Amino acid sequence: MSLPEIITPRDAQMWRAEQGARQKSAFDAARGGDRIDLDLIKSLFLRRLGLAIAIFLAIFTLAVVKTFTTPKQYTASAEVVLNTRGEATPDVLEEGAEILRGEAELSTELRILYSRELALTIVDALDLVHDPEFSPLLLSVGARPSFLARLLGAEDVPVPAPTEEALQASRPIVADYLRRGLRASRIGNTYSLQITYIHSNPYRAAQMADAYASAYVQDQLTRKQQSSRGNADFLNLKIEELRQQAQSDQERVQEFRIANNMLSTTGATLTEQDISALNQQLAQAKAVAAEDAARLTTARQRLEVGSPGDDVGDVLASGVVSSLRAQRASISVRLADLRGRYGPDHPELKQGEAELRDIDEQIQTEINRVISGLEGKYNVSRQRVASLTASLNQLKEELAKNNTASVELGDLERRARASQALYESFLNSYKETVAREGVEKADARIITAARVPGAPSKPNVPLNLIFGVMLGGTVAAVVAFIMEMTYGGFTSTTEVEQKIGVPAMGAVPLNHTVSPRGKSVLSTLTSHPHSPLSESLSSLMTSIQFRLGQPGPHVIYVTSAVPDEGKTTLTAALGIAAARTGEKTIIVDCDRMKRDLSRLNGKPVEIGVIDVLEGRASLDDAVITTRPDRPDILKNTDASRENEQFADDERFAKFIGDLKSRYDVIILDGAPVMPFAEARKIAAHADFVLFAVHWRKTRVNTVRQAIRTLPEASMGAVGVALTRVNAKLQSRFGVEDTLSYSNKYIGHYFA
Repeated sequence: MSLPEIITPRDAQMWRAEQGARQKSAFDAARGGDRIDLDLIKSLFLRRLGLAIAIFLAIFTLAVVKTFTTPKQYTASAEVVLNTRGEATPDVLEEGAEILRGEAELSTELRILYSRELALTIVDALDLVHDPEFSPLLLSVGARPSFLARLLGAEDVPVPAPTEEALQASRPIVADYLRRGLRASRIGNTYSLQITYIHSNPYRAAQMADAYASAYVQDQLTRKQQSSRGNADFLNLKIEELRQQAQSDQERVQEFRIANNMLSTTGATLTEQDISALNQQLAQAKAVAAEDAARLTTARQRLEVGSPGDDVGDVLASGVVSSLRAQRASISVRLADLRGRYGPDHPELKQGEAELRDIDEQIQTEINRVISGLEGKYNVSRQRVASLTASLNQLKEELAKNNTASVELGDLERRARASQALYESFLNSYKETVAREGVEKADARIITAARVPGAPSKPNVPLNLIFGVMLGGTVAAVVAFIMEMTYGGFTSTTEVEQKIGVPAMGAVPLNHTVSPRGKSVLSTLTSHPHSPLSESLSSLMTSIQFRLGQPGPHVIYVTSAVPDEGKTTLTAALGIAAARTGEKTIIVDCDRMKRDLSRLNGKPVEIGVIDVLEGRASLDDAVITTRPDRPDILKNTDASRENEQFADDERFAKFIGDLKSRYDVIILDGAPVMPFAEARKIAAHADFVLFAVHWRKTRVNTVRQAIRTLPEASMGAVGVALTRVNAKLQSRFGVEDTLSYSNKYIGHYFA
């Protein structure tokens, strides 16, 4: 089956940009879509391997130099544990206050370690102002001005030793210098602190770490003592103030009591006590008055019924009446005896009767006196009840007034009690604080003293070298990746199709990068017909013929976007490849400005293309015929350089028609299309335009813009050939195209 039957002219149309984009999508889908292509990443890195190695070696060398030129630093550490159950100084201002042992306090303790005050304590304790390793003033003693300073006029005089006043004034500077080597941190989640000191002297590192630990513990104790002393002083001042306040409040209470007659001895006011007493007295007085009234009433009732009163209870209880009645009974007995012995007129009887009458009168008088006494006693009782009642009413009125004043008194008493309680609380706290003075304990203690380090902590040679390797590798990879991503050239034929949407016909290697080879590209083609270079050109010619699709004759126009792309060499090589297939081939020099094709053999050209175009010579006279397996050559003369009508459409079309009548393949070597408009005119007469693009040099945008300048009729028949490809680098880059496979396997078949 012949080539025309396989590929029709319709099927052989060149790709447009959108066709290239669709092909790119197809390529991406075949490669796995959006998946990371490790082979592609590897290829991108290998393309910049030289740059990457240079960057890596530079960074690694800097790391090595930095490592071995950095002064050695020694690290010593001491450990301090905080007492989480320390004795807190009583805080009378905030009841229930406790020592906090959390992140906030630990951070505070770390800040104390880094404080200048603590550093000044160490400076004074170790007399570091006189230590040349820590005093900046002593470091420069004996030093001479620098060369630059001497050039600027400074006297070449050694720096004198500083005075004692200057050294003492530099204490803050020494403290700041001391703090530079300090590192303090919390140990895990414990309440322990690690105090680390870094110094160029291992013994000094251990000394400073221990000094900081000791100074910190002592500072803890000093702070507690100062806090305790301060609390005691504060409490002492506050106690006197509170004592006076409590006394003043008590005096106000007493003054108010006196002013409002609210004195008290047993917890109740005197008025309340008087009312209580009067109530008892009144009750007793009423009882007595009632009893007296009952006795008087009984006596009167007995008298009213005719009783002589001798049967009244008080009369019966009267001793006088009883005595008189005893006398009367005695007299009555005697009268009874006298009456029995004497007559009525007997003197003794009359005398006895007179005595009896006298006794009866006395008894009646006594009875009357008793009854009169009952009346008097009743009157006295009644008056006493009235008096007590009046006094009680008066006291009740006074108590009502006192109750009104008791509200204010209660407030005064509460204030007095509060003042007294606060005074007693402060007094007790003061006694406790004073009792604890002198027995304070620090809330921290040293659990591990610093040891003199046996090896430097800085520089860490293995770590620095590993870091240098990692940093160098990372920077090299990133720079290589960025350089390749921002690179605007072409590395493979696949990239040509992906980036500009134009089919890539093939790639032509540099002669010295393939084997076997001759001294030049053309000598390699003639002397080594099965070399990778020869096969790449044969593959390129075959691809062009496939794209053309229909039987010849064909006009192939070889051009480039810019000069120095290797198009002339490509034209000659394509001519040899085409002629080797049996096609009658001619190569024509259409670059009237440079005429590199005409200078290949170094012989002067007498008759050239311009002579044929202008009719001064025939085509037979101008064409140089060589061997049957070599292409004919039509060169150009120097006269064509000044002829601006070289590519006149009508004349050049007739010229191309004459060539087609004689040859199967006509290959035109044209000028670059970007600087010369004439090159674009010639492209309109070609069946296929082949752009020579310098491998990894010519920018993508340059090639794209050059293709856009072609005539519209030529846009459907455009292809790209990568020239000057370094086959060795191409293989190392991992690029997979026809050139890489030819270079890899061609020796297997033609060894």
